[in-house]
Amino acid sequence: MHKQPNGISFIKALLLGADARLSRVNFTDDQAWHVLWADDKHAPLTLKTGYGGRVKHATITAQWSHEGRTIATSKTYHQAPQLIAFAPAFARLQGRITHNLMLTAEYWVMESNAIGGRFTIQNMGTNVDEIRLSLVGDVLTDKKASLAILTLISEAHALSMGRYPRLEPVLMMEHGQAGAITNKEPIIHTSLKIEAGETQTVRFVHAGLSRMSDSVERATYWLGHNWDEAFANIEQASQTIPHIQTGDPETDAIIALSYHHLLQAVIPATNHLPHASFVATRHPDKGYSAKGDGSDYERSWSGQSAHLAYLMALGLAPISSELAQGILHNFLATQTDDGKVDMKPSFASSSGDDGYLCPPILARMTWNIYQFTEDRAFLEATFPKLLRFYQRWLEEDVDKDSMPEWADERQMGYVFFPTFGNNQAWAQNVDIRVTESPDMAAYMISEAIHLAYISHLLGKTDGYGILNKLHKHQAYLEKLWRDDIGRYSYQDRDSNLATPYIPIFIEQAGDERVPVALSLEDPARIQVHLIGGTNHPPKATLHIIGIAPNGDKIHEQADVKTQFRWGYGNGFYTSQHLFQTINELYFEGVSRVYKVDAHTVDFTRPDVNTLMPLMLNGIPENRAELLIKLLTDPAQFWRPSGMSIVSAKDRNYDPASAIGGGGTWAYWTTLIGEGLIEYGRGDIARDMLKRLIKTQIIAYQENGYFSEFYHSDQAQGCGEKHHVGGIIPVYLLQRLFGIQIFNSRRVFIGGKQIWNEPITMSQYGVTIQRTGDQASITFASGHHTTLTVKDDGEIITDPTIETAMPTTFKTYFPPQLDAPNDPKRVIIQVDIETDDVTE
Repeated sequence: MHKQPNGISFIKALLLGADARLSRVNFTDDQAWHVLWADDKHAPLTLKTGYGGRVKHATITAQWSHEGRTIATSKTYHQAPQLIAFAPAFARLQGRITHNLMLTAEYWVMESNAIGGRFTIQNMGTNVDEIRLSLVGDVLTDKKASLAILTLISEAHALSMGRYPRLEPVLMMEHGQAGAITNKEPIIHTSLKIEAGETQTVRFVHAGLSRMSDSVERATYWLGHNWDEAFANIEQASQTIPHIQTGDPETDAIIALSYHHLLQAVIPATNHLPHASFVATRHPDKGYSAKGDGSDYERSWSGQSAHLAYLMALGLAPISSELAQGILHNFLATQTDDGKVDMKPSFASSSGDDGYLCPPILARMTWNIYQFTEDRAFLEATFPKLLRFYQRWLEEDVDKDSMPEWADERQMGYVFFPTFGNNQAWAQNVDIRVTESPDMAAYMISEAIHLAYISHLLGKTDGYGILNKLHKHQAYLEKLWRDDIGRYSYQDRDSNLATPYIPIFIEQAGDERVPVALSLEDPARIQVHLIGGTNHPPKATLHIIGIAPNGDKIHEQADVKTQFRWGYGNGFYTSQHLFQTINELYFEGVSRVYKVDAHTVDFTRPDVNTLMPLMLNGIPENRAELLIKLLTDPAQFWRPSGMSIVSAKDRNYDPASAIGGGGTWAYWTTLIGEGLIEYGRGDIARDMLKRLIKTQIIAYQENGYFSEFYHSDQAQGCGEKHHVGGIIPVYLLQRLFGIQIFNSRRVFIGGKQIWNEPITMSQYGVTIQRTGDQASITFASGHHTTLTVKDDGEIITDPTIETAMPTTFKTYFPPQLDAPNDPKRVIIQVDIETDDVTE
């Protein structure tokens, strides 16, 4: 597990959730917790949850009484507890209660519905010492909840944390007895008498199930468990997680936190997905489904999105081939007979995200997973489905020019590119279906390349015509290059032109009919913005009268109610025809309160999709150099937090993506970074990632969590809180290190030393130290070797053993609770006491 150096102070709390590799995760009732030790609003050694969103907060706080003095704040501890080690579902803190009493506090999430703690107190003095531990509970809903003391059949006491929807949680402590603090709130406590030089431990468990008796039974079960064995199991499982040292403790800590949140995002298979998956925002206020099936969850818990899945699968691949491959298999499990794969397979239903086709990134994902797992059977099983998926995308090509079109902005992974904009009043809101895009070209080329890799490895001939299609995609990408602006751009699907912005009307009164008489040098579509009214579109008709490129007269009509994209008093429409001349543009049926903006569609606005061909290793060198120059231009995409996904020169650039497009996102950073490494420009990928990491450290220090994305120009988190998409893109990080540990006897090391500083990486019992072109490897067997790193890399194996030492760990599942009327069920008598409690 990650050992936390004393000098790191920016981590003040740690999120703990059940580790799906080791325990049961309940998708519809997941209770995650924060361990707090340096929080301004809570005492040290406080656990805090929201029971998945049922309550505003619930806390459990440890307080100590020693020689008549209460120890409950950082100032009253001789040495306030600090985090010294952590792993998924586990945290260890250390401090001094008094000068003589050393404290180690360990917290363990056993499953989604249970968390426990173990306090180990060592008497460092020369005399016997006595201390009392109290556990204080507090729950706030719309008002302060009433807690109660429970008397168990054993005559011990427990604390009822109240009753909530499908939840009656209970807190139990070894030898716990009833008590009350000064405001008569019930607590449980125990007293310890510790001989000089001796150590004593006390454990507690909080269980939250639907019935109080079940909660008591579950807490009793976990208190009877062998915790030393469980903690050793966690340590063993942690050996599969890369442990990275860069020489900078803050960078090391944020990397470790990234792996921590990566693994804690994992959830088990559901009724609709056959393999383990992930949620985007696992934290204490999410995880409870009132409907009981997850169908009421919001977007970050509703399914596995393709763009985040790419980061998750490749981040997990060096840790667990099963988890990484399972994410890919979940997509293919949605495939229909025509090859379609859902963009966001749902956890709770058989239909995906509005039925949109998954972006063409699955073959790339598969091949990159294989680089870690080397599982040929995985490629054998997936190749036919990946090929059908690719062929399905070829059918999305309306004009049959070897370049498909997107059907919806969501397929791009970001809906606020200024050219499109998802009904935002500031955006252009062009119909993406009439657009051909550089990112689509890059994706299709990438899919064809990686399908060819897989086909070749499996010994298949190119009977599928992949290479022929690849050449057509590459030729089409070249058509998107604009010499006049020195980059790729969007273009019109039918004219293959990247038309500029030419105004027609600016806030023209909606009821006026004014001649336009505008002739265009190049034919263009017309973008119309109707402003005013309410959230409901008016009953009106748009008329555009003009001349087509072939000289034919056009009178295009569009019904506002059915053909405009409408929302928040704004309606948008992209003409279906190309116009060489616009004679008239007017509305029939709208009043003067409405205003009209109209202009030719502008396909020239730069965003990250202009740069997406850099994800390929194969565009002409001169093109690549011009794109790299554009990427690294501080006035365009090269910003303090890394690469912005919208050019800072765009009139609707917003580094926070609030009232414009922008922000720094791990997904696009990863794809562009991968391509830069292949182009031999890993130095730029390194600097881009280091800028992002610097921002992540500062933002985490300020907020205590990762954010969905980051402000391009300031060290601030943006978007959803506690979002796994905002961790360090660890796959790209490992690519930059040029180190890969497959198992205890086999590693890869290669490439130029891109990271400026020496790197130490440990995993599976193997430790690799790399400085420049020199590397030192110590295998799990103890065998040690040094070498000069080759630019093209090499596989190094431990010659002292023939097979890798397996890394095995147990999965702990509590016994199934018996039905209430089962004759085998043991009923635990519980007496509720609320008044007769004493100090």
